[in-house]
Amino acid sequence: MSLVPYKRFLLVVLAVLLGSPQAVRATQNYWVFFHDKGPEALQKPIPLSSETSRRIALRGTDNVWQNIPVYEPYVDEISQMGVAIRQRSRWFNAVSVSLSAPTDLALIRQLSSVKGLRPVARAPRDYPPKVLAPLARTTEFSYGNSRFQNELLQLPALHTEGWNGTGVRIGVFDTGFTLTHPVFQQLSVLAGYDFVANESNLNGAGSNHGTACLGLIAGYLPGEFMGAAFGAQFLLARTENATTETPAEEDNWVAALEWADVRGVDIISSSLAYKEFDDPADSYPTDALDGETTIITQATNMATQRGILVVNAMGNEGPGPSTLWAPADGKHVLSVGGINQDESAYELGSRGPTADGRIKPDVVTLATTVFLPSQTSGYYYSSGTSFAAPMIAGGAALVLQAKPDLPPDSVIALFHAAGDRLNSPDNTFGWGVPNVRAIIAKLTAQTAAETSTRVFPNPVRTTPLYVKLSRNRAPILESYRLYNVQGRLVDEGNPEVTNINEFRISHLPDLAAGLYFIIAETATETFQAKFVYLP
Repeated sequence: MSLVPYKRFLLVVLAVLLGSPQAVRATQNYWVFFHDKGPEALQKPIPLSSETSRRIALRGTDNVWQNIPVYEPYVDEISQMGVAIRQRSRWFNAVSVSLSAPTDLALIRQLSSVKGLRPVARAPRDYPPKVLAPLARTTEFSYGNSRFQNELLQLPALHTEGWNGTGVRIGVFDTGFTLTHPVFQQLSVLAGYDFVANESNLNGAGSNHGTACLGLIAGYLPGEFMGAAFGAQFLLARTENATTETPAEEDNWVAALEWADVRGVDIISSSLAYKEFDDPADSYPTDALDGETTIITQATNMATQRGILVVNAMGNEGPGPSTLWAPADGKHVLSVGGINQDESAYELGSRGPTADGRIKPDVVTLATTVFLPSQTSGYYYSSGTSFAAPMIAGGAALVLQAKPDLPPDSVIALFHAAGDRLNSPDNTFGWGVPNVRAIIAKLTAQTAAETSTRVFPNPVRTTPLYVKLSRNRAPILESYRLYNVQGRLVDEGNPEVTNINEFRISHLPDLAAGLYFIIAETATETFQAKFVYLP
């Protein structure tokens, strides 16, 4: 961190801790941060799904503190004042609240458990821009009018080769979803939650925006419409209320991110952005878009550490410089800008650089006359970086299908390297339009060259552990055996297949610390790997 951003960060922290003398406007929303998570003896982490444990083992680092819930007696102190609690955040050790009087803010600041307060950011209400008429283009039957937006990223050839996002979990955060459109006939939804209404009944709280963004990834109706990663599984979160004039809230977005994390999400596709507050005087200044300062961008940094790739739209505030909104400023966010069908710049697309001088967007794809499923049936064309981001998220899902152990920053680096402006990136196009097929060709060539079977994490300290085979044979594995360094059999069983060349062992016997060898067998082949066990 350079000195200037560090000073700016200190000023932001001081402002949070000391508070602002401004009066609270009616029903303004605030983050309330706590000093700790209560007595240490009572701090119990929430359970993570096996898919989350696998993702962290593959490409992340677990932070047990982030898995410990907010201490409820601290929350009760605030709710007993008559203050409405909006969302809880384990990662930030905070709650968001709705305040209706300046006295509420003063009383909360006086609580001994409270470390500081900060306004909750809001998103703009002008997503997406106006609908534009489509350009005349020839299309092939299989993709209908969605072919061009797929071809731009070289996705149809990948779909033909069997790359469709199978085994990858994508979280889509938006305004709600109506799932009755025919393009969702084979949609696999693992879970959904409405963070606006705080209920699990997601379907029916739909809007064109969320339905369209989901369709760009998940749609499957050959002959009419195809999404980028129709074989993936989905976690759907409604984080914005599109039925009223209330803008989206970043606390809903953060809550959705933590919710998706424990359900094993691999990629977040988000076409929402945050910068403004109820009181314009509190809005994030441009120099706060440095990848470290805004709450939502800090959340993406934490997600990256846990192996989650965040793909986010740049916004439609262009064409001026530094018009991006958070979390597109994130150092670990795959930020997506837009182009027209003739591959010129989408005029309204937000531009970089970030406050600390980094190039944004990372990549671009079609953002005008994008062919979209409407809310319940039929199709329409519209424009905005909102519709570029889901296509890139879908492409990233195909990349993770090919190589599930890629950390988020590695995925971003691959998209840069495959961009058509690799040698001349700028703050309008980033690294350009990525060739996703070229990325996967490179990864599969590397996989074919790998000759060793390996165990991860290694050293093994807790189960589950995962075994990645040197060739694609996992679906026909018959058994595994585990030996200690003396050659004694200590465990055996049937593999739990998790991917095309990977299996999981969820439980181990009571083993001593030391070196172990695992042997996995098919009818014709044997695979062997070793690992260190440190209980």
